[in-house]
Amino acid sequence: MLERNRHFTRVLVLVVLVALALRVWGLTTQSLWYDEGFSVNLAGQSWGRILLGELNLPPLYHLLLGAWVRLAGSGEFAVRYFSVFWGVLLVVLGGAWVSRLLGPRAGALCALLLAMSPIEVWYAQETRMYAMLGALALASSYLLTCLLAPPLRSNDLSRSSLTAEAVTTRGGWLWALYALVNIAAVYTHYYAALVLAAQAVWLLLHLVRTRDWRPARAWLLAQAALGLALLPWLPVFWGQWQAANTTYWPGRLSLGFVAGRAMLGFAGAGLTVADSAALGLALPLAALAALGLLVGLARPRWRWGTLCLLVYLLVPLALFYALVRDRPKFSPRYLLPIVPPLLALAAGALAALWPASLRDRRGWARSGLAVLLAVGTVVGSAAAAGNAQRDAAYGRDDLRGVAAFLTQAAAADEAVILVSGHLEPAFTYYYRGANCFPIPPRYTPSPSVDDVLTPAAFEDLNRAIVGRRGAWLVLWQDNVVDPNGVVLTALELAAHEAADAPAFRGVELHHFVFPLGLQLQPEMFAQHPLGVTIGDGELALVGCTLPSDPVPAGTSASAVLLWQTVRPVPHDYRLSLRMIDGQGQERVREDSRLGGYMYPTDHWRPGLQVVGSHRVPLPLSLPPGEYALQATIYRIGDRASQTVPLGNFRVGRALRQPTARELGIDRPLGLIFGELEVMGSRLAPSEATLGQTVYLTLFCSAREHPRERYRLAVWLDGERWAGLDLPASTVDMEPGDVFELQYPLVVPHAAPAGLQPVAVTLEGATGQAVAAAQAVSELTVSIAARIFEVPAGIRNPLRFTLGDQVAFLGYDLEPSVARMGDVLYLTLYWRGLRTMDTSYTVFTHVLDSQNKIWGQVDRIPVETTRPTTGWLVGEAFIDPYAIPLRADTPPGMYAIEVGLYDVVSGARLAVHDEQGRRVADDRILLGALEVRWPGPAQATPAPARP
Repeated sequence: MLERNRHFTRVLVLVVLVALALRVWGLTTQSLWYDEGFSVNLAGQSWGRILLGELNLPPLYHLLLGAWVRLAGSGEFAVRYFSVFWGVLLVVLGGAWVSRLLGPRAGALCALLLAMSPIEVWYAQETRMYAMLGALALASSYLLTCLLAPPLRSNDLSRSSLTAEAVTTRGGWLWALYALVNIAAVYTHYYAALVLAAQAVWLLLHLVRTRDWRPARAWLLAQAALGLALLPWLPVFWGQWQAANTTYWPGRLSLGFVAGRAMLGFAGAGLTVADSAALGLALPLAALAALGLLVGLARPRWRWGTLCLLVYLLVPLALFYALVRDRPKFSPRYLLPIVPPLLALAAGALAALWPASLRDRRGWARSGLAVLLAVGTVVGSAAAAGNAQRDAAYGRDDLRGVAAFLTQAAAADEAVILVSGHLEPAFTYYYRGANCFPIPPRYTPSPSVDDVLTPAAFEDLNRAIVGRRGAWLVLWQDNVVDPNGVVLTALELAAHEAADAPAFRGVELHHFVFPLGLQLQPEMFAQHPLGVTIGDGELALVGCTLPSDPVPAGTSASAVLLWQTVRPVPHDYRLSLRMIDGQGQERVREDSRLGGYMYPTDHWRPGLQVVGSHRVPLPLSLPPGEYALQATIYRIGDRASQTVPLGNFRVGRALRQPTARELGIDRPLGLIFGELEVMGSRLAPSEATLGQTVYLTLFCSAREHPRERYRLAVWLDGERWAGLDLPASTVDMEPGDVFELQYPLVVPHAAPAGLQPVAVTLEGATGQAVAAAQAVSELTVSIAARIFEVPAGIRNPLRFTLGDQVAFLGYDLEPSVARMGDVLYLTLYWRGLRTMDTSYTVFTHVLDSQNKIWGQVDRIPVETTRPTTGWLVGEAFIDPYAIPLRADTPPGMYAIEVGLYDVVSGARLAVHDEQGRRVADDRILLGALEVRWPGPAQATPAPARP
């Protein structure tokens, strides 16, 4: 075909030269990353090892690469140039193929788009099989196109398929070549089969159009040859398939996610540019492809070729999604074979915009638009393709840089520890030292997500560090092999981390200096034994390790928890670490998973010991002293939790003092109380009702060393509100030390309504104020109308007492028959029996026969406006709730339980009936509720609120 159109040939040659230059430019700028290093390592081994050495893929690429490195060497340029060849060949084939389908102009434009494609350039510079896969898949498609359709020429626009005579004259050698290319493609990568499936649809469409079965016989013979060629490999393939099932976490991918991420990946997202930049290229390409599809289907001379492109695009995508939907191991590179048809459709749109002549303004306008779109697309693609050479934030993992640094920095008596261990084949391409130790030492190219490191790895780790004064820890894909950070946590606990480890792209580096004779023991993760059973007995908290030395404020305290899986865990438990000060107030809370973020508890295997390493950030203004650490274990969406005291640790003086801006002081106060100064304050909330808890925060500094331990006196509207202890560490303050005090205060029952001043002073040991009280803030007190009469008209009167503090009087409920997704309107009636120091929370749960919750509202009474700490003896309360039923609530009979609990401890108030008997589970069960299937019945309106 090339001889028939010299102009097209010249353009194609020019495009190929550009493609070659773009792929050779910067070929060795970036380091070989793991996949490439593994391929080079495998290619240098024996032929038998090469044949069976790749875990998840067939062997042809590595066999050819092995022959190539034996001829050209294993340098970076040589091993990557092997892919350059296939990448340039793909550009040639793409131009020739699209020229047959849509004409020379579209073919030239498609070749240009392929030459500039970010993902095609990226994988043409990578020592892996993806460029070869794309070229072989396209070669197979080109050959089948030659066998099924003639070249599209301007003087013969009506023919869309070969006549029977033309097919008959085709030599069998072309079908034989087609079969050989298919065999090579599938032996390069299994996903080549997706393209062969698209070709089967081509053949079917061709048979429908021509009614000639002779191509079908030849095609079936080619597929039979492919089957025979693959037959010896089937046992290996089956073993690979089984092993590959454990190299990813279970889950499900949506079609939109796969298609969207593939389109962004084709534009270089995550490889050469950010997602936002890739989106700016992907959207115009998708729009051009859609336009090309519409134009191609509308033009009779392009209809067959456009249909082939559409099939080539959609069939592999659909089949690929069927494979990965429930096996979510996905990367855009797996769909690299469908890049040519996508760009071919875009090229068809650009070619269609070009007018037949330039004799009028319309022709010039169309040509201008075509040039503008083509130049914009090509320039954008080229910029994205070359961005990784310019922007250090993108590119391959810098193993070369890490190895070069360690070659100079690692002493002979220091170990280089690789986590993950399967990095060794790639890392040792650059690093030749004998002190390199992979953990685990026995690894597979693609590790199983079930085989995570546990404290049992200490045996291998101790062999690496014995007799050495330090180690350099190289972390790469440790979130798969060591998601809980066993190795890093052990070294952080037992050794000193130096601050001389630089940063490298894609690789994390740490440097540790060991104490003499260091040996790691699993007991280091549980220096404080606990032995607490969690949940329904599926987990145990074996113990924990807290800091033994004071941790400076403004840094992070490390808490290490050791867990034991007793039996399969059906839930993803979460952990809330809470730091409590000497006044019992929570100062810091840090929520996380029990182990590593990438290793939820429902993935833990029975009998497994899991290390959870957690960082508790300490505010810069935290007063020094001793603090308690508590662990609350809970499940998402489940109110039930379990709190375990872990122990105490000390917070030391901050390494530097915070500024007023860092403290968030908007209005400086500068109030002097003896040796201490109140720099600023915060009161939250600034408006509250009687009995509500507000939090007073004071930012203080020491003007000189305090002579005694003071108490803080707080006044509201001139009346003494509270006397509060200052932390014990205040007597050790040095001049200039800054610290933050935080106290919960309950608005007293006798507080007057309106805006009231809040003042403070300090009192000495004798109770004498060191200075007059001075205002630090203001509080607006709102007082609701009080009811002491039992409300009349309670539809369902009941009598229960809760903790001898609250009486439950009854309830109203609408509707009594509901449908899934409805809202229940529940009104509860309470009465205070005693004043309370605890603010209790009301729980309302809709339960099935298995006590599973299908509707829930938990909150402070009367829509959070009447906390129980503000209730007076004999005061009555009307407490409304709107409880939404879940949309998937099954039809049936349900119960509603209500009660009160302390949100801090999780303990419910004891419930007794009228006879004084303790009620099981400390709950009040209301009347039965029926839930029905959705029907035409009108929704029940919300009842009028009293």
